[in-house]
Amino acid sequence: MRGINVGGGNKVDMKKLKQTFESLRFENVRTYINSGNVIFETKASSEDTLAKTIEAEIAKDFQLSIPALVRSAKNIQAISRATPEDWINNTEIKTDVIFLWPEIDSKKILKEFPINPDIETLIYTNGALVWNIERKHYGKSKVPKVILGKVYKQITIRNINTVRKLNSLLLE
Repeated sequence: MRGINVGGGNKVDMKKLKQTFESLRFENVRTYINSGNVIFETKASSEDTLAKTIEAEIAKDFQLSIPALVRSAKNIQAISRATPEDWINNTEIKTDVIFLWPEIDSKKILKEFPINPDIETLIYTNGALVWNIERKHYGKSKVPKVILGKVYKQITIRNINTVRKLNSLLLE
């Protein structure tokens, strides 16, 4: 989910969110941290149709318009594999996964993100961009400004630690 429990807005209780997903007859539903990460199993294969179904159910259950983005376990695993192991998120290094909505999911999106190759790296992998920068250089990057620009409503961001944890939960 995009924008759940961020900055005091779009408050969604994770236990209730889990119940919402279970009401859709998804199986093995789990939530992870308080920002709308939900793992579930389904036989349905259309990620776009699943996202629309989830959005409608959230609107009904929570009276909120929350954009949903569905990614398969294979996609999360591929993003994790494509990210260098030393790209971490800690007090010195920031690594974010910028998940892309289908409308902008193309390697061409890299042109929208002017980076300074001396201080940061941005890679495209199917479904996401992965951005890595030393925190001491964060203020020099244009990536945060681009994220708040025209692509803002077509992305959702998770730090690499969250994505790796989701990947490990999917492998369980």
